[in-house]
Amino acid sequence: MSTLLYYPFFPHLLTHSQGLVDMVEFDVMLTKDHVPIIYHNWNTRIFAENSASRILDPIRVPVKDLTLAQLHLLRTDFSSEPRLRLAEYIRHNMASILEYGRSEGSTHNVRPVRCSTTTYGWFETIRALERRIPTLEDVFEKIPEHVGFNVEIKFPVNKPGKADRDGFADRNMYVDTILRVIMQHRRKRPVVISCFDPDVCALVKLKQPAIPVMFLTTAGDSWYGLYTDVRCMSIPAAIGHCRDLGLLGICSFAKPLLAERQLISDIKTQNLMLFTWGEDNNIVENTKLLLQLGVDGIIADQHV
Repeated sequence: MSTLLYYPFFPHLLTHSQGLVDMVEFDVMLTKDHVPIIYHNWNTRIFAENSASRILDPIRVPVKDLTLAQLHLLRTDFSSEPRLRLAEYIRHNMASILEYGRSEGSTHNVRPVRCSTTTYGWFETIRALERRIPTLEDVFEKIPEHVGFNVEIKFPVNKPGKADRDGFADRNMYVDTILRVIMQHRRKRPVVISCFDPDVCALVKLKQPAIPVMFLTTAGDSWYGLYTDVRCMSIPAAIGHCRDLGLLGICSFAKPLLAERQLISDIKTQNLMLFTWGEDNNIVENTKLLLQLGVDGIIADQHV
């Protein structure tokens, strides 16, 4: 049984790599100059000031339309918002972060600034840790090799009446670019690749035999609406897609499985691995139940 952790911020991955979880899960997308980065949202907001140093209304820009250098230089969501949850988490775990950064044989390059016990001492360290958006290469090189990765390739899946893929990178090039970094830097690290787009899953499976692939799905839950691709709309369709391609298994939204537990049995009888994701996984009682019902992995925002 595995407990996975999802959180898009690099310092959080560094802390949890010390043994609180079995794997870490994060989203990967490409910048305009085709650099794979760790980022969760499709868009970011750019903040600017007028001549009176007054912050203007932010401009919403797709991440895919910015180069890595622009993302590092501009004031975006990543560099401007306080992210109190991350700050609070690091404050409570500062001792372990600093100790891990000083440990002998450390495989990453965390170099915390001098930190006092004053109110703002820990804030300086947070700023040092989250100075820039991490690339996929950063994560592979700075997280200890024994920590497994569930790499979600973030690629749009079209919905009726919406052309979410318009202006998006070619799927084949997109997959090749991300796979190239993974294959160059994974060494002996356990890696699983997942995606909501069924054709991306197919490409990853066909392009390499070494890394297992899981199909992400909302299981047709009404909260996420309809998709034009029927393979994205139900557990039976997801099972068929996995069986046809020889994928490792399904990574499903937890809510439909908790409501209709027979779906878990349907997946397991097909000899497919099953991971779940969603807010329901942050409730301890739910995770215990899902594991008892045969779920192999829990993706949660916190250690449960």
